[in-house]
Amino acid sequence: MKPIELIFALGAGVFFSGVAHGAGCQPGNEKCPLILKMKRGSDTISFSCMLSSAKPGCAAAFEARAGQVATLRGDPIAHENLVFPSGDGTDELELGPYPLPETGTYTLKLSYGASMMSRDANDRPAKYRWTLRVH
Repeated sequence: MKPIELIFALGAGVFFSGVAHGAGCQPGNEKCPLILKMKRGSDTISFSCMLSSAKPGCAAAFEARAGQVATLRGDPIAHENLVFPSGDGTDELELGPYPLPETGTYTLKLSYGASMMSRDANDRPAKYRWTLRVH
């Protein structure tokens, strides 16, 4: 099946670009991360994920060059991991500036972690919002 490119405007000068991979793909999971693509001339993008006991995490991918700095701001969540293009990565990403060591596609993995265990399966899904700046 041929991937379909979807683009949604999120606000002034910011775009989200996602790829639909087929029926079994849930946008934002590890196999189908949200694709974050900044608009030309911008270094910031905002994105969100609906999280629940059925979907306790979200993945988002972005392109960057070695030497750039990434800063993630937004709703607090138990685990923020960054996977480098090589497959290595951070155990826990600090929300402050983080120097990027490689050129290529990075993947942010954001999840409830152990705190999800205390949530009831009937709890309503919650929308988590973040802003990523790469400069």
